[in-house]
Amino acid sequence: MIIRLKTAATAVALSTCIASLAPAVQARDSDVGAYLTGQVGYHWFDNELNLENRPEYGLGFGYNFSNTWALEFVGSAMDTGRDDRSEDIDRNQLRLDALYTFSGDYVMKPYLVVGAGHQAYQIKNADNEHETMYNAGVGIKHEIDDFTDLRMDARSIYTERTESMNAAVTLSLNYLFGAKSRAMQDSDGDGVIDTDDECANTPAGTEVDEVGCEVIGDDDNDGVANDVDECPNTEEGAEVDETGCAVTEDSDNDGVKDEDDECPNTPEGAKVDDKGCPLDQDKDGVADGKDECPDTAEGAKVDEAGCRIFAVEGVETKLRVTFPLNSAILPDADLPEIEALAEFLKRYPEAKVTIEGHSDSTGEADYNQKLSERRAKAVRDRVVQEYGISPSRVTSVGYGEARPMADNSTNAGRAANRRVVVTAQGSIQKEVE
Repeated sequence: MIIRLKTAATAVALSTCIASLAPAVQARDSDVGAYLTGQVGYHWFDNELNLENRPEYGLGFGYNFSNTWALEFVGSAMDTGRDDRSEDIDRNQLRLDALYTFSGDYVMKPYLVVGAGHQAYQIKNADNEHETMYNAGVGIKHEIDDFTDLRMDARSIYTERTESMNAAVTLSLNYLFGAKSRAMQDSDGDGVIDTDDECANTPAGTEVDEVGCEVIGDDDNDGVANDVDECPNTEEGAEVDETGCAVTEDSDNDGVKDEDDECPNTPEGAKVDDKGCPLDQDKDGVADGKDECPDTAEGAKVDEAGCRIFAVEGVETKLRVTFPLNSAILPDADLPEIEALAEFLKRYPEAKVTIEGHSDSTGEADYNQKLSERRAKAVRDRVVQEYGISPSRVTSVGYGEARPMADNSTNAGRAANRRVVVTAQGSIQKEVE
C-alpha cells in the first residue's frame, strides 16, 4: 500500500515540477464562478480490507471563489469485490473537497486538495456498510482553453470505521461557466485587448491608437502634441523646440533674444533685466545669479561668491591662582580671575584650555603630585559648575613639584610655586577694510 501511495504521489509531484518551469503564456485572467467536473480514476484499497483495486467514476459541481480557492461536491462510484472473488461489492461515495491552486501566470498550475465525505458498501445478500472518509492530496491543473480545465491528482484516503489508509489517482475534466480569458479581455473598453494595451485605464470614448493610448492632436501643426505644447498658436512653418515654442537666437542663454540683448555675454546662470544685463542688487560687483551673499553692505570687500572677506586674528588670556601651604581651596582673592577665564571661554566658543596645577617641594613628592592635581581640578570645577562651560573644553593636569618657577629654598619661592596657571587662546574674525 505504501508503494502504491508513493507511486501516485510521485507522478503528480513530477508533473507539478514541470508545470512550475513552464513559460508564462496567455493564462486565464479569472476562474471565479461555478463549474461542472467529470472524473475517472483508479482506487487502491488497504491490503487488510481484502478488496480488489478497481477504476472509479465521479461527477461533481464546484465553485471557484477566487483564482486560488474553490469548493467541490463530488459523487463517485465503483464496482469492486473480495480478493478471492467471493462477493461483488458496489462502493458509492459523496464528498466535499476544498482546493487551493497556486497562483501564477501559467496554464499549468499545481494545487492542494483536502476534504471529507461519506461512503457506503453495498454487499449482495448482506447489510450495507457505511463509514466516514477523509482525503488529502496534490495535483496539477492544465488550462485547455477559456472554459475547460484538465486536472490530475493523487490522494491519500483514510476511512474511519475500518481505520484503513487507501489511495487514488483521479483525472478530472472541468467546464467553467464564469471564466474570463486574458487574451480576449478589454478592461477599459477601448477596443484593444489588455495584453496589447499599453494605456490600460483610458477613459471611455477616448480615441486610441493601436496600442490603446489616447490619440492627441497637434492643432498648430508644429510637430508637438497639444498636451505638451506650451505655445499652441505657433505660426505655420516656424521652427520650434520640444515645448512647441518658436526657436529664437539667444547666444548667452539668458532668456533675452540677441536682438534685444544689450549685454550679449552675460555669465551663465546670472539673473538679468529685460535688456539682458546682469542684476547686482547689493552692488558688490557679483551678479545676483552667482551672489551667495546677496545683502552685502555697499562698499564691503567681497570674494568671487559675493561674500565679505574676513581676516582671522588670535586672542588670549592668562590666569594665575596661588594657594596656601598644603591647600587646594580656591582663595577668595583669585575668584575674579577665574570668572574672567570663564567669560573668555564664553566669548570664544572654539577655545579649549588646559589648567595646570603645581606645588612646592615641601613634603613627599607623591603627596605633592596629588595636591597639584586637586588644585587644578578645583579651578576646573569652578569654571564648569559655576559658569556652565562644557567639560569637554576644560582639561586639568597636575605636575606636582616637577616644574618650579622659583627657588624652593626660600619662603617667597615656595609661595610662588604653589600655583595654578592657564593660558587660553581663541580667535576672532575681523572684516577686511
